[in-house]
Amino acid sequence: MEKEEKKTASGVLANWIAKNSVILIGIIAVVVVVAVVLGVVSTVNTSKAEKGFTELDNLYYQLTVAQNKTDATEESVKAKEAETLSAVYALADANSKNAVGSRAYLLAAALEFKNAEYAKARDAYLNAAAANEKAYTAPLCWYNAAICAEELGDVDGAIANIEKAVARADFVTAPRAMFNAGRMEEQRGNYAAAKTWYNRVNDKYVNDNWANLAKSRLISLDAEGKN
Repeated sequence: MEKEEKKTASGVLANWIAKNSVILIGIIAVVVVVAVVLGVVSTVNTSKAEKGFTELDNLYYQLTVAQNKTDATEESVKAKEAETLSAVYALADANSKNAVGSRAYLLAAALEFKNAEYAKARDAYLNAAAANEKAYTAPLCWYNAAICAEELGDVDGAIANIEKAVARADFVTAPRAMFNAGRMEEQRGNYAAAKTWYNRVNDKYVNDNWANLAKSRLISLDAEGKN
């Protein structure tokens, strides 16, 4: 009886396969096609990324050459920087959701910051972070955006970006950023908020130089009765 049941089951399966062979072959074909497409897309994406990085490196190299020419003038350097920025932004915008875009926005931000274009630098840093938020550079970008915001007098924006940066475990300059958040709050008279930041540095990064500075500010604020 058991053998008969197995035979019957096998027969049913065989009949089903025979009747649906076209469907099964189609499914297998689809799986193969998808695998091939994914492989091609991966290859194309890798090739595109390599091309993008190469283009960005060339743009930076050409700018460096122009800046270091013995006969370079302030006007010629500025013209080259403007030309480079235009090309870098175009590359960044075309890759706004990948590593190429992130690196391109970073270069644009550095050039904008150098020229004291703090609003443009802030936006470029934020775009660099958004293009590749999982990268270790993202919290650094948020912190740099905070520095730009402070230059623009936007302390609330600066604090918000620092808060975002320090929430990341891979942010290597977190103690410095947290201390600067406290400094900004202290400078605008928000002593309670300043103390909160200083305590956060001191509690999380004991014996760090920035923690020691935070501790000294806490002592000073208490001595001055600033709460």
